[in-house]
Amino acid sequence: MDSDSRITAEYVIVVDRLARIEEKLDRVLKEHADHEVRIRAIERWKYALPLTAITAAASAAVTLFGMIGR
Repeated sequence: MDSDSRITAEYVIVVDRLARIEEKLDRVLKEHADHEVRIRAIERWKYALPLTAITAAASAAVTLFGMIGR
């Protein structure tokens, strides 16, 4: 195998490896974006639940006091 053929073969190998690395990077970035979306959704619930619980408790208290007062 002459020098040019060897260099060409190595170039093909490098290009193939680079393509696989690029595919893996794209996959990781997509999974990371999905992970961020899920975290944001959980954070919204985390902050909404206490307010919802307080509102539900207040509604139940008003209903109970209303029933007792009758």
